[in-house]
Amino acid sequence: MADVIPRRPTLNPWPHRPRGLLGLGLLVFVMLLPTACGSLGEPYLGSFPTSSTPEEQDNSLVSGINDGQGSTSDSPVQALPPGPSDYVPAIVVVTDSGIAVVDRSLGTGSDRFETARLLVLQPEPGTTEPTAGGTTAATTIPLQNDDQTDDATVGRLESDFTHANDDLFGGLVAQIIDGDVLWFPGTGGELRRVGVDGAELMDIGYSLGTPEALTQRAGQIFRTRLVDNESLVFASLDPGEELLDVSSAGGVVAVAVSDPQCGSVSFYSGEGMKLVIDPFNTLSCEQPGRPTVGGVAMSPDGEAVAYTVISYREDGVELATELKAVELTSGAEILSVPIGDSGDVIESIAFDGVTAVLLRRSSARSEIVVADALSSDVLDMSAIGTPRAVSFARLPLSPNFGG
Repeated sequence: MADVIPRRPTLNPWPHRPRGLLGLGLLVFVMLLPTACGSLGEPYLGSFPTSSTPEEQDNSLVSGINDGQGSTSDSPVQALPPGPSDYVPAIVVVTDSGIAVVDRSLGTGSDRFETARLLVLQPEPGTTEPTAGGTTAATTIPLQNDDQTDDATVGRLESDFTHANDDLFGGLVAQIIDGDVLWFPGTGGELRRVGVDGAELMDIGYSLGTPEALTQRAGQIFRTRLVDNESLVFASLDPGEELLDVSSAGGVVAVAVSDPQCGSVSFYSGEGMKLVIDPFNTLSCEQPGRPTVGGVAMSPDGEAVAYTVISYREDGVELATELKAVELTSGAEILSVPIGDSGDVIESIAFDGVTAVLLRRSSARSEIVVADALSSDVLDMSAIGTPRAVSFARLPLSPNFGG
């Protein structure tokens, strides 16, 4: 077992015994502070900031991040206000009809899933009113990008989206087919284009007190602050590697790649420092040139990771896929269930620490699977189209666009 993730040292800023009422007040403050903090720079994910929004900070992104080396994970911990303790992460599904939300409750069986509902995120072409159907509109303000508007982009239909992730503040970040990544703030503010031109949206992380889009293009992973569109290279792939998946939560970023052998999974801090950790006890290499791990998904607290393990036929076609989840620090197993048969491909995966949701595709079907240690269910998405991608809303989506 390799070294574990670095944790915050015990908070002890007062080496001398407090004296008088002032000292006692300082001591009480120090004792209460850790309860308001998340881990490794991630916001506390038991909260719903109904009026909060990411704030633009005076400091720019840490300079000198080229390939993920030399950065630090000692940034201040940012916590969101307390929210509903009974919130169960909703499922966000991108289909060829739009972006849908499936609310769910605890328990087992199909009764815990609500009917999928489409979100209305944009006006129809040439109008300032939201499209009919779905729920409420996210925004009708034109796309903002360096004070320039792009009416053609604003007028796109919801069915043009290929990926969508929550922004940790009640909003959504989604990618349209031609590559533009758009941010729909939960406050109902203006729609913005974010990220590096031509890059693919992989996930939304949280670093240096603000949410960031993690995108990839041409062997590089970029981190882009949503509030001001500042971008830097987060990590660069080695020659012969191909990026398979990126997942960020709890201040930890998991990166899965394929290579001439059987691929690998690396872990980074939110600021780009590679962590010396390997929670996988047994990963075989049965088919060189084909990745053993196909997808990864961090739990919201950053303390566990779900992943798919693929076995292959001799001709390289997927024979079977198993869903696994382990604790990062100990490697203790949380999940181990079969999730795909011969010809099935898992194209998208998310994990809430207990339950995983996956997009499973074959030549005959495309379906959303929800799996935990006790059960596996296939969601009926026939009413809202063919699924393209899936994720969890780690915090409740804002009612400004139907969340």
